[in-house]
Amino acid sequence: RSTAGGTPLSLEQTLRSVLTVNLELRASQSEVLAGEGDVGKARAALLPQADVGLTYAVIDDDRAAASFGSQAERTLSGSVSLTQILFSDQLWAGLSIEKKLQKQRELAHESLRLDILRDAAVAYLNVLRTLTVERIQKNNLSV
Repeated sequence: RSTAGGTPLSLEQTLRSVLTVNLELRASQSEVLAGEGDVGKARAALLPQADVGLTYAVIDDDRAAASFGSQAERTLSGSVSLTQILFSDQLWAGLSIEKKLQKQRELAHESLRLDILRDAAVAYLNVLRTLTVERIQKNNLSV
């Protein structure tokens, strides 16, 4: 009902405060953020993949001369490849499952947030009711 300094808190201020300090809600938010990473990983398998390779080889003068020109003393070779998966039931199913799991995590987080807000609002109203009953009892006692 009031802060440590004694100033009254409105219902809105109380609810905002509850949302910022609730550890269970923070943990749930962390799960949602981690789930976004899982969806990204599932999607990454369906994106084009690039591979780059570079090889540098050096052999001594004697071996190069003994090969009669078939082997160079210094050799540099490189390769670049690009692959794209066009269709994979397993990968597409994995992405679909991760998206649905993420939606479930988001809905569970929102449900938890609303439950916390409801509980805090009920507690706030109970405090107001108790203070009102106390005030009425004091008035009755003085009468």
